[in-house]
Amino acid sequence: MDKILLVEDETIIRASIAEILRHYEYEVIVAENGKLGLAKALTEKPDLIICDVMMPEMDGFEMLQELRKQPEFDTPFIFLTAKVQADDIRAGMNLGADDYIFKPFKSADLIKAIETRLDKRKLVMKKIEEKTKDLENLIRLMLGHEFNTPMNGIKAMSEFIHQNVEKYNDKQLAEFCNYLSLSAERLQSTFDKVRKVYEVKELDKSEIAKAIHVGVRNTIMQIGQSLAEKADRKGDLVIGDLDDIALPVKSNLLFTALYEIIENAFKFSEKGNQVKISTRCSETSYEIIVADSGNTISAEELSTYTSFKQFDRSKYEQQGLGAGLALTINILEKYDATILFQNNTPNGIITILRFKI
Repeated sequence: MDKILLVEDETIIRASIAEILRHYEYEVIVAENGKLGLAKALTEKPDLIICDVMMPEMDGFEMLQELRKQPEFDTPFIFLTAKVQADDIRAGMNLGADDYIFKPFKSADLIKAIETRLDKRKLVMKKIEEKTKDLENLIRLMLGHEFNTPMNGIKAMSEFIHQNVEKYNDKQLAEFCNYLSLSAERLQSTFDKVRKVYEVKELDKSEIAKAIHVGVRNTIMQIGQSLAEKADRKGDLVIGDLDDIALPVKSNLLFTALYEIIENAFKFSEKGNQVKISTRCSETSYEIIVADSGNTISAEELSTYTSFKQFDRSKYEQQGLGAGLALTINILEKYDATILFQNNTPNGIITILRFKI
């Protein structure tokens, strides 16, 4: 139930408005002047304030002016007034009033104004909550496995080499240094993915519209062969039918999205199991299909993904899946494209990137 603070010095008007508000199932707090209204606004934390302009002790303008001095104050504020003068309206708006209702008014007009302001506030609060949740997930990612595992590996191995450097030959030291390099590379890769997620989120429509049509076939071939070689799995890469098409997507963003999905296919499947890449084209869509034969995670679990989500650590060794998938999803959303997951038979995941054409 939304809580409304009503500040009105005329007893009959105050009682009538309060009755209307309670009829519409609002919780109502009343105050008979601006001074009392200010105190109740600070202690009761209402969802919306309705305030008369002309009142004894402290008028509505003074009350709003005092509230605006509070750094946390963001409550919708509606003035009630019998004066229809441009200077008064401008003064209220300059103080941050959200609306004016002129006496006499119809109850329907009052309720409509209240609902509009409350709906707007709820939408803003929802967006703030979503941003906060994203930030919390990011912090968990940075403090958790994705950063701690490679960082701990670097620290432990560095200390080990330092303490035992005289015991090992050059070949063994080279292996230890290679481990350090891989850990550092993994850490840097995760950091870059997180940074890119927020860079993509900040792209506006004008930047997206500048996209040059990019041929898909060569991009797929380049990424697939590069990742297969990197994983020492050239024989596992299977390139199926590739319907070449020029997608209106920025080349660097298309490359990034495909790279993340194909890299995950190699990363979460064993050597000797195929990673197949193909495409499918219809009158309305173009699909890029990446299928692996791993035995790590199900399509159902991937379909419940949220930003930077970490999957069950008791079952899966996380290697950048959360940040990489977040990055891919953010890129696809910019182009009204979607990502779908299906279980492969007998094992593995089929990932489908679907673009509208």
